[in-house]
Amino acid sequence: MIAKPLFRIIVAIVCLFLCACASHREAVPENWPFRFNDNNPHQLAAAQQYGIEPLETRDDLRRVKRKLKHIEENKYYAVDPLTHSVPYLTPDAAKLLKDIGKKFQKSMKKHKMGEYKIIVTSVLRTKDDVRKLMKVNSNAVANSAHCHATTFDLSYRRFKYVGGKQASQPQMKYLLGEVLDKLRKDHRCFVRYETKQTCLHITVSP
Repeated sequence: MIAKPLFRIIVAIVCLFLCACASHREAVPENWPFRFNDNNPHQLAAAQQYGIEPLETRDDLRRVKRKLKHIEENKYYAVDPLTHSVPYLTPDAAKLLKDIGKKFQKSMKKHKMGEYKIIVTSVLRTKDDVRKLMKVNSNAVANSAHCHATTFDLSYRRFKYVGGKQASQPQMKYLLGEVLDKLRKDHRCFVRYETKQTCLHITVSP
């Protein structure tokens, strides 16, 4: 039989260990240390290499649809109502988007946080979409990587709540940044942090 003093010491050590593990799981930083500064020239070069030729109008989409993947809400991400883009990406870009959503949810689960989805705010743009967008968005450029179906935007301010424990926006933003930082270092994507549009501008790099 274990002596009472020794038993108390063992219990105390186990409790400290469990508390430390729980604390580690919850210790998600809220500051933003990542430097995502892949500007349009870098992203455009990749888009031109791996994507489609820019489309003049949405009517032209019919002739390239078979080469693209239709993007819609699923278990890994949600899609905003799109006003200046259409929900299509190249297969490689669609896979990247799915992987980001999957890795983000895995990270949330690891830290014992609730279930959320990342939100897609912009996808493929035609030249006509870009012209209209430039009238209302000062960040929009005529020669956009979005025109090649290799590029999408993700909100870092909004996430779609699914269930479980409520998480803070800064924590979710940090975990999304962590996922993108790893994928970027693995040369799977280019990332630009947009301040005015509060989104992450991402182009696939197969």
